[in-house]
Amino acid sequence: MSNTGNARRNLEKPVIDLFEAVARQYPGDIKRGQSKENQVPGTQFQFGDLRVNAPSCYILIEVESAGGVTNLVKYWYCLEEHKISQPIRLLHIYSLVTDESWKSHLDLWRSLSGKMKAALGNMFVTTDEPYTYKTAEDLDGIVKDFDRILKEEFIGNQGK
Repeated sequence: MSNTGNARRNLEKPVIDLFEAVARQYPGDIKRGQSKENQVPGTQFQFGDLRVNAPSCYILIEVESAGGVTNLVKYWYCLEEHKISQPIRLLHIYSLVTDESWKSHLDLWRSLSGKMKAALGNMFVTTDEPYTYKTAEDLDGIVKDFDRILKEEFIGNQGK
């Protein structure tokens, strides 16, 4: 692996650790990283930087420190090919250095995510805008959204 890959992973790790700590407060099975147990079945795609197997969906965290839309569009392919059988709730988070960081990637993300939602319906749920952050404080709102989704899945579904 290149030094660039190691640097990116080191930038992403504390963010993923933060979300994993929140997820551990709930009973769902949690997977993370590049291990074989965290691959989409029948592929070599990583199934989220962090994945929580919830009662009615997979809750996924994807953290980007180098831009790109591969971690978005791979789910289109996997859902259309029925490699993933439950709906996905994706929180896609981009690290920004400036307000213009990864602008073209974020524009592509907006376009692709809208097309994916239209094509996949309730099998693919994400925000209209990708999440972005520059500082640790910027993650607070994203963590609250993640916690709200976990509560809906693990507490809100009890008795239904």
